[in-house]
Amino acid sequence: MKRGTFDLNDMLVQMKQLTKLGPLSGLLKMVPGMGANMPNINDEDAKDRMKNVEAIIQSMTPSERKDPSILNAKRKERIAKGCGKQVQDVNKLIKQFEQSKEVMKRISNMDPNTGMPIHNAKKNQQINPYRKKERHKKKKRK
Repeated sequence: MKRGTFDLNDMLVQMKQLTKLGPLSGLLKMVPGMGANMPNINDEDAKDRMKNVEAIIQSMTPSERKDPSILNAKRKERIAKGCGKQVQDVNKLIKQFEQSKEVMKRISNMDPNTGMPIHNAKKNQQINPYRKKERHKKKKRK
């Protein structure tokens, strides 16, 4: 996120980290506010979906994982055949990836201390907490 890039390799790593943390329903219970409003999630279905996504990503070449915009119809057919899925599944994954990429972009533009969006001007500006505040001088009248 710090680099400002997000590709399918990053998405695959995040999914593997999620599976290491335990069942998805258990993770959602830990999120504040999700206890009462938690949707019914079948952990087996979620695990199967993650395996399907992993199979699709693993069927891609490294350059396709790095830049999914190069995927055309022929490449999608090859990927679908390679993982035993349909082209529609590959298209769903690409759409899901684009949504995740947008979320990552928004998160990377957040201030970690306040959780508020950082404006472009402030993003590049280093703020020194010990700086001396400048005062405007009054103009002398003649």
